[in-house]
Amino acid sequence: MTRICRPFKIILLILCLFIFGCSTMSDVMVARENGESISEVYKINEEIAWEVAKKVVRQEGFGPIEETRKEHYFVTTSDISALEYGTLLGVWIEPISKNETRISVVSKRKAFTSLITNLSEEGFHEEFFKELKFQVKQGRLPASVVTK
Repeated sequence: MTRICRPFKIILLILCLFIFGCSTMSDVMVARENGESISEVYKINEEIAWEVAKKVVRQEGFGPIEETRKEHYFVTTSDISALEYGTLLGVWIEPISKNETRISVVSKRKAFTSLITNLSEEGFHEEFFKELKFQVKQGRLPASVVTK
């Protein structure tokens, strides 16, 4: 009897970890409200920021982007891979002035048992800046956008 109960208990524990240990998009929104996002200010207008941010998440393998432009943000998710159970990502794009935009990012693992996220907040900003430099190199943006 003990031998049957022990595997059942282990399986039940693992299921509970997956069921109760999952993040949702509302966790991303709450994290933002609690000031847990990582923000950077870029010397670009809001429209360019939207284009570059969406390009970054697409290049990083995220799925459909749900835009809420009136509230200055979008959310997206990545799928399960060999190393992680998926990532939830929220990106807020807020104009400061005509040519300055603050971008804030929250990244959450879908399951806390995942070892990594597909794209961290810092990783997003690194990839965003790389894309800006690439566009400057291609002549699409002025060099002034990549000075900090």
